[in-house]
Amino acid sequence: MKKKKSLNQKVIFGLVIIFLVVILLFGCKKIYITYKQNQEKKAIDTRMDELASSRVRKASYLEKSDGWYYFMTNDIVGDIQYPYLDGCNIKYATLSDNYRIDTNLSESSKNSKVLVTPPSLSTSYKTKDGQKFEGEELNEINDFFTTNSWKREIKANDLSSLKLINFNVNDIVKLWNEMYKSAGLSSFGSYSSYNECMIEKNTLDDDHFQVGVIFNYGNIEIVRIDYVYKNGKHLTDIVDNGQPTKLQIEIYNNIKMIEKEILNDKNFYLNNKFTELREDDFYKDLFKIFEKIEENKNK
Repeated sequence: MKKKKSLNQKVIFGLVIIFLVVILLFGCKKIYITYKQNQEKKAIDTRMDELASSRVRKASYLEKSDGWYYFMTNDIVGDIQYPYLDGCNIKYATLSDNYRIDTNLSESSKNSKVLVTPPSLSTSYKTKDGQKFEGEELNEINDFFTTNSWKREIKANDLSSLKLINFNVNDIVKLWNEMYKSAGLSSFGSYSSYNECMIEKNTLDDDHFQVGVIFNYGNIEIVRIDYVYKNGKHLTDIVDNGQPTKLQIEIYNNIKMIEKEILNDKNFYLNNKFTELREDDFYKDLFKIFEKIEENKNK
């Protein structure tokens, strides 16, 4: 009887040992799997950091008519390219044929048109043939560049398979080649919190200054200052049409000097330049717009 009891104890002890060994092996396996996953995650994170640090933004810009600017950007991460063509208008805050369809509104106003500020090519419903919109054709062009992401300059015949109606093939070739040859930027500038294009002004109803800006990777690339009259006329149009007064020519020349200095300094502080203009009541609103842009850049 004692012998049988002793045998049972040995069996139970053996089972306990086996159970503990199984638990230990399972625990070790779990620790190993967790360790391996952590190592793989570290490797992925390291690779992502390496790719992020090697990211370069190349860009080119083309001024078109009536406040429109086209641009080609290419974010290069390692061997991968992300080319993108778009454009915006920094003369007009809104245009009637530039909008997005809002599908998130109530049933009564569903699919209503919401004007985009500032207008962009990607949201343009302008069309030359009455069938294909600019925004639609732009998507086709960008899909084409996603598939054909060359690492060289291109010629018009490289785009022969594109059926262009609203865009000029020579504009696209020029934008690509200038982008390709550009030095590129590897770090964001001070204005990275802003969208690529913006228009700032202090009033909607009265005569007012207006500042349009295009940023490249958070850096000031293009600045367009205008004075807009209550009737909707732009000072730049009045000067271009050859009908300005002496005072309007003076304002226009001051605007051009300010634009030049902003691009030279790469900020809107202007390092306390234009002291006389700052103290002139007529220009005070313009410098307030500059202050607003600087104050909001970190928000």
